[in-house]
Amino acid sequence: LLIDFYDQVQESRQHNLSPEDQVNSFYALSWTVIQQVVKIIQPVQTELEEIAFHDPLTGLYSRRILMEFLDREISRAYRQKKPVSVVIADIDHFKSVNDEFGHESGDRLLKTLSELLMQSMRASDLAARYGGEEFVLVLPSSGMGAASLWAERMCERVRNNLLTPKETRVT
Repeated sequence: LLIDFYDQVQESRQHNLSPEDQVNSFYALSWTVIQQVVKIIQPVQTELEEIAFHDPLTGLYSRRILMEFLDREISRAYRQKKPVSVVIADIDHFKSVNDEFGHESGDRLLKTLSELLMQSMRASDLAARYGGEEFVLVLPSSGMGAASLWAERMCERVRNNLLTPKETRVT
């Protein structure tokens, strides 16, 4: 881009362009350079946002995004006098799964659980990996009854779909 810019400046000098044409040529080239820079930077920015906002293993939101979302939803709940529920979940005896079957098996369990969570949520909900095998879900506009029902159904889905390599059910 810089070489093109330099060449354009040299060319405008050689053609004895009027000052007005030189300015117009300079602005056109500047705009082209800006467009190219944006085109190069946008994918990098998107990738950096993905890294900053999501847990790399599960694809769920990071703890930082969870805290920001939770602050906003609690404020909104107070303003609108609507409920917001928070569900905290973890995998029972996860350390023994890692110890017996290895961390790769544990990672697969975490990924599968994350997929089950994402499939069970509304667009307005947020699921985040809090740490290790701990997950936090924020359910805006859901009271205790709705959140408890959702959590019970989620536990059942996990029991039916999450298995260790020995086909032992995970809770």
